[in-house]
Amino acid sequence: MGSPIQLLQRINLFNGLTNSELKLILEHCTSARRFAAEQIIFREGAPGNELYCLPEGQVRVELDVGGRVAARTVTIVSGPDVFGEVAFLDGSPRSATTIAQQGLTLYVIEREGMVALMNEIPSLGYGIMGNLARILAGKVRRGNQLLIDELRKLHDIQASAIPLAARKYSDVFHGYTTQVWV
Repeated sequence: MGSPIQLLQRINLFNGLTNSELKLILEHCTSARRFAAEQIIFREGAPGNELYCLPEGQVRVELDVGGRVAARTVTIVSGPDVFGEVAFLDGSPRSATTIAQQGLTLYVIEREGMVALMNEIPSLGYGIMGNLARILAGKVRRGNQLLIDELRKLHDIQASAIPLAARKYSDVFHGYTTQVWV
């Protein structure tokens, strides 16, 4: 498994940081938390001021969609990665619920302590924020691609429905007793 520093080195949030900088992060604003399989890490709508580092393992991300279905899995985060970064940055409520897929240890970074450390050591702050910007940009790009793929599927469905509707209209026009779909 490795030491905490070795585990954090695998996570792209810490790219370019020195071992001494990682040690400072671990000492000043990070705690290790153990989660059992299927244990909720945080709930959608909960206050958020922490960033979660996942050195290994998987976390399921679910959204409450209402209705008969209680929740829908939107993605699986696989280590090494981070999650919870949006609420960490802007203090907004959590946008989803996260659940440990198996027993795992997360390194949890508290915002107030990290901000203090970044103010004290600006080069560390620039490194962390630059890495965080790249992480978020990648997630936005993947989200955009998923949206584009879904819109293309919808377009294909609509395109195949138009000829069907035209045939139904044509049947009515030619004297057949068929329901009109317009």
